[in-house]
Amino acid sequence: MTGAAPATIVFGAVYATVVGLCVGSFLNVVAWRLPRGESIVRPRSRCPHCSASIAARDNVPLLSFVILRGRCRTCGESIAWRYPAVEAGSGVLWLASWLVFGPTFDGLLAAVFCSLMLVLAIIDASHLLLPDRHVDVAQSLKVAEELVYPPQADDRVSLPEDLGCVCVDGGVGICVAHLTPTPNLSSTLRLSL
Repeated sequence: MTGAAPATIVFGAVYATVVGLCVGSFLNVVAWRLPRGESIVRPRSRCPHCSASIAARDNVPLLSFVILRGRCRTCGESIAWRYPAVEAGSGVLWLASWLVFGPTFDGLLAAVFCSLMLVLAIIDASHLLLPDRHVDVAQSLKVAEELVYPPQADDRVSLPEDLGCVCVDGGVGICVAHLTPTPNLSSTLRLSL
């Protein structure tokens, strides 16, 4: 972002961070509900202790946690530190994507990819499970990046070779998915490609 006005850089950084915090709040919902087979859209967010719906005023990333002193407004039970940590982590990742790539498609792609990796890490740490749906999206983002940004003249690999590698990686991932005895091992091996 060389040559950009300082105000533009500051505004963009604040905006990227706020969007990242909101995405982090949603990632908490995904990480909680997806392994349990629940919808990530409905019902509204609720307390895991008393099942009371969380009001919009109590669902503002980081700020609500501080105002409520880490406790549910309804039952008073403590809110796990994981929630604000994920929100803050997502905010930092979106900010880093903005600072490295600026307001570009690369920046958005990096932020979305980081969000996917963050939610996969949370789910894996909590449940020892990597949902195939998320792994597939991450692999699709990598393929999209390869297609949108082909190798440059100074790269050592040509576009056909690069796309060939993507196809081989995807093919190996499909084979691994069908040959491994456990879904978690399958997803882990596919994601490592």
